[in-house]
Amino acid sequence: MEGIDQEMFEITNEQWKIIEDIVGVLEPLKVTIMTLSEEKMPLISLLKPLLWQLVSSHLKVKESDSDTARSFKESLSNMLCEQYNDYNVKLLLQIATTLDPRFKSFPYVTEEDKNIVSSPIKEMLTKLIQEESGDNISIKTEDETVQSKKTRVSGMEFLLGGLCATKAGMPAEEKADLEIVQYQSESVAPLDNCPLQWWFKVSAKCPNLAKLASRYHCVPACCAPPTRIPADIQIQYNTKRAALPPHLIDKLLFLHGNHTMQM
Repeated sequence: MEGIDQEMFEITNEQWKIIEDIVGVLEPLKVTIMTLSEEKMPLISLLKPLLWQLVSSHLKVKESDSDTARSFKESLSNMLCEQYNDYNVKLLLQIATTLDPRFKSFPYVTEEDKNIVSSPIKEMLTKLIQEESGDNISIKTEDETVQSKKTRVSGMEFLLGGLCATKAGMPAEEKADLEIVQYQSESVAPLDNCPLQWWFKVSAKCPNLAKLASRYHCVPACCAPPTRIPADIQIQYNTKRAALPPHLIDKLLFLHGNHTMQM
């Protein structure tokens, strides 16, 4: 470092103290980023518990904090709260976390949060049940036509048919309430378990709620922008992508463009 004044790089004891405070405040954020990077499937349902833990515990001002650490913690907490303050974003994160079996009994869920997500979840689940029952109308009509051909009435039907009338199907709202209650009664999944595997095992008890949960558990918690991907990884990706044969690319493009069409 010839020609450069060495004194300009000297750090005083007061400046070292400031650096130590900053490093100490940023330590929980470092652990958060490492935790997300180590997860096999870092889903969006992780964000709400992590944000709550950061703001309420790790970034909470303590009496032993210096003025620098106190100011830095307040700035970071305000920045995180403002970043996720949009109503639609909060609703998305809360629904995804509510449908994650690992965080059903976490203390961060307030009564306000429960009221925010209870109505949208029930509405979406009811609509999904109605759509599923609408697909089975044609099957039911075929069964009814077959039964209508049976003209002979048995003795039991003749004598007790009025008392044992067939009850109509359960309304979609009641089915939605039953599945939500069944989901809440299930045991909490361990933190190291995959929520998708948990829902796969419970799908027989809550089939429609499992379909709704899959819509939210396909969203990743974080995604690195292309500018931050290392150059060698980009070259490997482009090389593998270029190795795809043209006929396979045509099929992939066709499926991507037509997967939403109904027959």
